[in-house]
Amino acid sequence: LCLQYNWNSDLWDRRTNVRVGLRYEETDVVSSALNATYSGSSWVGAGNELNIVEARDADGNIIQGFTNVEGNYDVLLPNFDFDIEPWENIVLRASFSETITRPNYNDIKGGLSPNGTQFFPNTRPQASAGNPDLEPIQSQNIDLSFEWYYAPGSYLSVGYFDKKVENFIGIGRTSSTIFEIPNIVGGALWNRAIAESGLDPNNYTAVGRYILDNYQSDPLVDGETILSSPNDPSIIFDLSQPINQRTANVDGWEFNLQHAFGDSGYGFIINATIVDADVAYDVRNSLENQFALTGLSDSANFIGFYDGEKLKIRAAYNWRDDFLAGIGQGQGTTTNPTFTKAYGQWDLGVTYILNKNATFYFSGLNLTNETRHVYGLTKRQVLQGVQTGARFDVGFRYNFDFK
Repeated sequence: LCLQYNWNSDLWDRRTNVRVGLRYEETDVVSSALNATYSGSSWVGAGNELNIVEARDADGNIIQGFTNVEGNYDVLLPNFDFDIEPWENIVLRASFSETITRPNYNDIKGGLSPNGTQFFPNTRPQASAGNPDLEPIQSQNIDLSFEWYYAPGSYLSVGYFDKKVENFIGIGRTSSTIFEIPNIVGGALWNRAIAESGLDPNNYTAVGRYILDNYQSDPLVDGETILSSPNDPSIIFDLSQPINQRTANVDGWEFNLQHAFGDSGYGFIINATIVDADVAYDVRNSLENQFALTGLSDSANFIGFYDGEKLKIRAAYNWRDDFLAGIGQGQGTTTNPTFTKAYGQWDLGVTYILNKNATFYFSGLNLTNETRHVYGLTKRQVLQGVQTGARFDVGFRYNFDFK
């Protein structure tokens, strides 16, 4: 449901525009997934790892079952925009809005599965799941700007933005017997072996070896394999799934200058964004799980252009400061950071209009073959050096007129 009111008139004899809007949305999420089912656990040769046993039918096929998980949320999103021209060629703008970003499909997908089918006796196995009941990321936005249109095709603007962002999505971790899979460790056979042998319960392999050597007549022992009993306590899993985690504030400044040299077709554009947030990654506590905003950094661009009747040229230098790209370095870690070092590249685009139907174009990206550097806790901890090389495109476009 959307409502909007527009008002365009003069305020204090100055041209003024006001837009007020309200949007209401309700979203239902139903996520179904086909998952394997599990019948118990097994332990072969009293080794270092136990196995999670998948349930199978008489033909040896894995038995699967559907899980259905639902979620629901509604939002009321106001919007207010105001602009006024207090002096000729100068515009002041002010806006307030609430906006949402919906969770991505990987976060809300159904399904629940162990992260592997083996686990150490003295640890909790890992499992992961989506979360269809996630709330969207919701932001309260304030935007203020000053704009000066000092010549045809030329302007200067300064803007300030402030965003209070709620429901950032992170990874939550809980412990649960979610699959209700019997665990040999702590079960009846396990406890009997400890009571009769006097072995230390923390000496897992010794207890397992005692069971294999002394209980071959038990139906749960088959040669070098120990099986769980349905009455054994369930395996406790550490479950990871997306959750709405934190609130953060982001604010910053935007600067833009575009200048055209009269009617010559030549000009340039300079812009820069300076951004700050109240949640940053602390490299001094890298072993702790942290919430931090990824992808935030200052940036700037310089563009020189020629815009002629037939020929159009655009050369740009695009720069971005260091930023946190993610947490976890793809090596089983969930805490250590991944940073991308400050990076800039030159790009070029050329278009030649032969006539109203035919156009030639050329583009070049990363003309000077710059290297992207990815690092960890410090810039000396190099994780990647990526050099993709320059890329060039040459083309011809023709528009057919069938009139």
